[in-house]
Amino acid sequence: MLIFQVLMNNLVKKGYMNEGLKKDLGGFYCKLCDDLASDGLSWLDHLNSDMHINLLEIKMKNKTVTVFEINEKQQQDQQLKFKNKLNRRQNQLKKSINSKKNNCQKKKTRQKYKIQQINFKNAAKCMINKN
Repeated sequence: MLIFQVLMNNLVKKGYMNEGLKKDLGGFYCKLCDDLASDGLSWLDHLNSDMHINLLEIKMKNKTVTVFEINEKQQQDQQLKFKNKLNRRQNQLKKSINSKKNNCQKKKTRQKYKIQQINFKNAAKCMINKN
């Protein structure tokens, strides 16, 4: 039963089955074949039928592609890869700059803290020497 539910969810997501019509008409509706199945068993029978499979094959036939279109697609892919690589590199540089800034700020705060400690010790020594 779980497999059937997963199959139904996948079909609804892919658009082969309209969930709204299923609720309205009390069955499973196939947009591709314009067919209504009353229950799950007849729906599975419909999905495996020759008519449905033939219509799927017609709809999913590949078109012929020219060499120019292939080269154009390859260039687009290369440009996309280059842009992604450039964006990754920029993000790495930003992270390294931010980490260096944070390290520098931490170092400055440590130095300020050390100076404050030294000043406090010197002030304490002066107070002791005065007494």
